[in-house]
Amino acid sequence: MKKIVFALLLAVFVSVVIIIGGDRYSARFKFGYADKTVNDYDVTLIQDGDILSIEDTRTDGTDVIVDLKSANPGKAELQVSLAGQENNQIMFFYVHKTGLITANSFFGACTNGTLILIVIDAYLGIIAIDLIRRYRKNIKERFYDYRNVSYLAIIIFLVALMINTLISTFGANGLADSVTKIIFASSQFALLMIPLSFIFFLVIGINNVRLTVKEGVSRNNGMGIMFCVILLIAMLFPNLLDYFLQVTDLIDVHREYGPGHFFNDVSVNFIGAAVSYIVCVLIATAVMGRLAMSQTQHYNRNYIIILGCQIRKNGTLTPLLKGRVDAAMAFARTQEETTGLVPVFVPSGGKGADEIIPEAEAMREYLVSCGISEDRILVEDESTNTNENFIYSMERIREHAGDKKVRVSFATTNYHVLRAGFHAAELGINVIGIGSRTKFYFSSNAFIRECIAMLYYERKTHIKMIVFLFLAILLTVVFKFLANSDLFSV
Repeated sequence: MKKIVFALLLAVFVSVVIIIGGDRYSARFKFGYADKTVNDYDVTLIQDGDILSIEDTRTDGTDVIVDLKSANPGKAELQVSLAGQENNQIMFFYVHKTGLITANSFFGACTNGTLILIVIDAYLGIIAIDLIRRYRKNIKERFYDYRNVSYLAIIIFLVALMINTLISTFGANGLADSVTKIIFASSQFALLMIPLSFIFFLVIGINNVRLTVKEGVSRNNGMGIMFCVILLIAMLFPNLLDYFLQVTDLIDVHREYGPGHFFNDVSVNFIGAAVSYIVCVLIATAVMGRLAMSQTQHYNRNYIIILGCQIRKNGTLTPLLKGRVDAAMAFARTQEETTGLVPVFVPSGGKGADEIIPEAEAMREYLVSCGISEDRILVEDESTNTNENFIYSMERIREHAGDKKVRVSFATTNYHVLRAGFHAAELGINVIGIGSRTKFYFSSNAFIRECIAMLYYERKTHIKMIVFLFLAILLTVVFKFLANSDLFSV
């Protein structure tokens, strides 16, 4: 509510500043003759009554500048031509009831009109700063909260929008022009990220080839390349669509402010904004994933849940699962050396259809072979997914601990820490993740699978945001079209 009130106050402030100095306007006509200076020209003001008055005319190199002053509400036409030439340049002017002069549309360029986009950018900056404050607070209190990804994604989106619009701030004048710049900027982030994305796609492609060579052809092993190709097409699609609409005869997009032009503006800018948002979500997920891997550990844990995964056909641990157990034991050794507290291991994982023993049992055997005593192992061998890992493990832990306070960490592969933490947080379980390393060619592909899973996991949030972007783009394009119609004529 405070932000809405503040936005209204900013709108009032900008309106007052523009209206105070808006009864005068300097119209610039660019003739573009670089080889000679314009000296001889004709100025014609066409109006029905006393609407505008010409206070002064002058030249600035190849430009003709006409100083205008408002008199009465109405619409006027100003023509400037060079002496001896038939071609002339025309601008239309609207004089509002407040005396404000706007050029070419009711919400067009005006004196001090550049202030509009500056203030909009400042307001976006205030929202971004508030989101940064919330993000930093929430990440300290509830690290495994999906809102942190949403906050970070929106912060990235807003900062990109601000940078893009600030670059064009002094080229924007008036409300209609400012809205046009914002629409364009919101849809261009994905396109601007293509050079960086190409490097990322190249790395993923090389890793997928290595993964396929080492582990064989499979849908999962090729998911990284498939995802990168789909994302690259999505990033290029708005521009490809715009090009197609420009050259096809199916829709007439060339008639300015016609239905085809409207469809082109809405569809191209909406798809661009939606893809830009998804790219921001992926960047935010990658950043949060990296933070989760390097999260500060608390050496006061009395239980460590080890999340299971596929075991070998002979019942022994795969390198991936062995890495998780090794990471849990390494943490336990460091904790014992640091604080003297000896934790209990909770290997968690049931028996899959193609496994001869439960994953938890395989982990128990490995722990024992590494010198961990049986009384420090609490087996949970019924779970079939990450949610059940936490639910069933916490049931065993509470039975084992009785009335004692429990402090729990969980061990999994580094790329899985973030999503596993989200699952635990959803269940109300306060945990800290311990990540185990794996081969980069494997982890990069696996992390993409995690990103896709997290996109699907919070699909309702993303759908709401994309619907909001659609409505925002639709309303701004409608405003732009209405601003260039005679609906607001005085």
